[in-house]
Amino acid sequence: MSSDALPYVDTQYTIPEVKALVDQMIDAELRTMRTNAPHDRVASIPPISLFSDRPALHDALTRASQNEPTDAIDLDAYNLVEFDDPSNVPPEEWLAAVQRASTLLQHQATRLENLELLGVYGSNAWLYHLHQMEAVVKAAEGALAGAQAAVTRVNCERKTEQTEALDKLQRAHLQLLETRTSNLQTLLAVAQLEHALEAKRRQAEEASA
Repeated sequence: MSSDALPYVDTQYTIPEVKALVDQMIDAELRTMRTNAPHDRVASIPPISLFSDRPALHDALTRASQNEPTDAIDLDAYNLVEFDDPSNVPPEEWLAAVQRASTLLQHQATRLENLELLGVYGSNAWLYHLHQMEAVVKAAEGALAGAQAAVTRVNCERKTEQTEALDKLQRAHLQLLETRTSNLQTLLAVAQLEHALEAKRRQAEEASA
C-alpha cells in the first residue's frame, strides 16, 4: 500500500511495525467511507422508458435486456415475388410485386452508389479520421504529461517545504532541550544554594544558642 500523503520527513513510517499500524488505521478509515447505498441523485432519477413511441424497437430492447434472442432479419423481404401461375394472379398482387421489385431495384442502385462513393472518397475519409484520432491522442498525451509534471512539481514543493520544516523542528527541538537542560541546571543550583543557606542558618542558630 502506498501512503503518499504522509510527510516526506516522517522516517518512522519506514519501520515495518509502524508502517503496518499506519496501513491498518488507513484501511479502517477507508472502510468507513465506502457504502453500497445508491447515490441520492441516482435514486432520484425517474424511470425512463426508451422507444415508448416505437413498439418494435421497444420490444427488441426488452428482449435484449432479458437476454432473450431477438428476431433475425427477414431476408425474404429482399427477394422478388414469384408466381406459380402468373395468369391467375390478381392485379392487386401484380401491383404489389411490381412496387416491391421497384423498391429492391432502388435499394440495389443505392448500394452500388454507396460502394462507388466509398471507393472514391473512402480512403481519404479514413485517413482524415485517423488524423483526427492522432490529434486526440496527442492532446490526451499532452494533458497527461502536463498532469504528471504538475504532480512532480507539487511533490517537489512538498518535499522541499517539509525538509525545511524538519530543519526548523530539529533546531527548535535542540533549543528546547538546551532550555530544559539550562532550567534543570538552574534549579539544581538554586537547590544547592538553598541547602547551603539552610545549613548556615542552622550553624548560626547553634552558635547563638
